[in-house]
This record gives sequence, structure tokens and C-alpha cells, in this order.
Amino acid sequence: MSSVKKFAMCLCAGAVASVPTISTAQSAARFTIDDASSINVVAPDTQTPGFEYVASTDGQSSTLKVNSDSFVFCANVLSDAQANLTPISLAPGHARWTLPSATDIQTMSYSGGALIASSIDSTHTPPQTLVCHVRGPQGQVYKPFSAFGDPIFLEGFESVTSVQYGNLINWLPINGFSWSQPDWTQVPTDPCNFDMTSADSPAVAEGSLCAAATGARPLTGNSAGQRSPTMWTQTVGSSFIYVARVDGRLGPQASGPNMNFGVDTDAATSANAVDIAVRDGFDSQYLSTTGTFCRLDQLPTTLTANVCSGAPIGGTTTGPGGTLATKFTLSLAQPAAPALTFYVVVIRTINPNNPPSIDTPVAAVSVMADPSTVREDAGDGFVGDNVVFGFPGSGVFPWMHPGQ
Repeated sequence: MSSVKKFAMCLCAGAVASVPTISTAQSAARFTIDDASSINVVAPDTQTPGFEYVASTDGQSSTLKVNSDSFVFCANVLSDAQANLTPISLAPGHARWTLPSATDIQTMSYSGGALIASSIDSTHTPPQTLVCHVRGPQGQVYKPFSAFGDPIFLEGFESVTSVQYGNLINWLPINGFSWSQPDWTQVPTDPCNFDMTSADSPAVAEGSLCAAATGARPLTGNSAGQRSPTMWTQTVGSSFIYVARVDGRLGPQASGPNMNFGVDTDAATSANAVDIAVRDGFDSQYLSTTGTFCRLDQLPTTLTANVCSGAPIGGTTTGPGGTLATKFTLSLAQPAAPALTFYVVVIRTINPNNPPSIDTPVAAVSVMADPSTVREDAGDGFVGDNVVFGFPGSGVFPWMHPGQ
């Protein structure tokens, strides 16, 4: 009997099992998933528990629902073959937000105020498929480096702004550059490919696999745009549009920055192929759960209601709760596509009667790389750039204000 089944049975013998409610007052309760940072379990209201485990009436599936003060983005990433997933899902929750859920929890336990879930079987058989990225209540990156990569030492005496920007951007800043008042025209736009000059070198060289979701804004004379700490957003009538730049590279860098647009191929059956999932999360009290998306090879000069017209790839947001659920494949085999860059655009309808408070994000886009490559080949060694948030208007996290 697996530890998951033992956990369910110790709660109750009926068809539906619920972990005792964790209220906001019991803030000592913590949740950890795999190698991600431990976060606070927080009940969003008096009617909703901090976390609960619910089994279906037929016993064929179950869900661990965890509400927290942080943002958790999860996906199942299957590259080589359809794995034998466990029917146990993780459904993260955050006040006002809808976040992507995924299956394949292998073990979980609750003791002494600590809830721990893992998608990693001790034998690594079947292969791990669940990937989750965690960001703090203010979008903080607690662990910018993969647990399986080569982390570097970061200065511990910098301001919150400097530390968080350093955790967000895989780049060695040039002499005289300051994160307190950053000049974003100097920050590399391409997070996976560098020209390796003193002004354009990564803090962590990702030799086996790179994946990133970053922000970009239009820049006169540069079709790739300018790096931004947040997504480019625009409200057009009743529509809210947000754009993230998505990059991936398999194997060592073989081309210069901003050279990998429009080379997507379907290589999912190749033994040398790696899948990367793209998901979003959003404030579902402000934005609609129904939405559309598209992928573009060029950064638009403006965001309009017709921004996705003629896009080669697009459709409706069909993930859990209406989240974006798409992927791309990198391949070293023929037809080769070892690197890829595109812009993903999501359009949702706003609810003007329930806007968020100032400097509060309303959407985010995240990428999740194949966990086998990450674990076995130290791939995607820098994960600080795997989530990017979007705000209405000119909003940003409080720590992003100049001088903080």
C-alpha cells in the first residue's frame, strides 16, 4: 500500500476524505512540493479550508487542494512516452486566483504543521512528470537555481530590489549597473542565448537545457523588444491582453541572441526531444475563465483586439479552470529544432466591478521543462526566469519601485 493510500485512509474511511481545516490564524502550517520553497498555508475565507484531500466516490482519483499566500504553477510534462501517472492531483489555490493544477503526486504527509507532497518516487520508476514553480506573495523568487544545477553565491547584503532582480534575471550585470534604478535597455532580452561579451553573459551557463518566460516591451529599432521585469499588458475595451516572451534551448548554445524565432517543429516522437509546457494563472475575480491565446514570431508594435489575427498557432484556453495549456518541443534529431523563441499572447475579458488593489498582479505565465532532463542532466539550471507576472496599467510589485 502506497503512502498516499495510507494518508487517505487515516483521514476517514468514507468516500470523501478531508484534512482538518487550517484557518488563517494557524499561519504556522507550511506546504512543500518537491524541491520548491516551503510556503504558508492560508485559508482564503472562513468557509474554505487551508488544505483538504478529497477522493472521488469511485476511489479512482483524488485531489490535494492547497491554498497559500504564494503562487504555485504546475504542469505534467511528458517527453519520451505517456507515463503511468498516479490519479492524485495537486490543485494550488491563491486568493482571487485560478492556478493550473496537475496530477502525479506520489507521496504526501502532514505532521507538526508541515504538509509535504512529492511527485518523486524513490525508485524514479515511473519517471517524474510533475513540475511546479513557486513564487512568494510579492512574486519573490526564493530559489533562483534548480536543485540539480550549479548554483552560484549571491551577495547577501544587497537591497530587496537588487536581490530579487538578481534572482529574476540570469545575467552578470556590467560595471556601474544598478538594480535599484535599472536601465532595462542594457539587460539582455534573450534569456537563453548570449553573445558572451562582458555586457551579455549569463550568471549560470545552462549547457544542457534552458527554459524561460520573461517580459518584453517594444523598443524602436529592435524587433525583439526590450527586456522587462513584467509582462506587457493592455486593456482594450472589455479585453485584457498580456504578452510573455518564451524561450527554450536544448544542448549548448549554437546561435546568437534573438536568432531562434519561427523554427518550431513536431518532434515529440524523437528520443532526443524535450517537451516544455507553458501555463498561465490569473485573477479570476477580475479576468474571465474563458480566454483565447496565440503564438507570434514577432513582438507586436501595439496590443489591439486583433493582435492574434493570422497567428499560426492559437485557440482557446482549455487547461484546468480555463488556464492556458500549451507546449513546445525542442529536438536534436531531424527535423532539428534545438532552440525556439516566440511570444505568447493571452486575451481575457475583464470584470470592471472587481478590480484588484494597486500593485497587485492579475496574470502570470510560466514554463515547466521536462523533469527528467532537469534532474538527470542538470538542465534548466536557472529557474528564476521561469515565471513572469502581469499587472493592469503601470502596476508592479512594491519592491520593484525605484529605490526600494
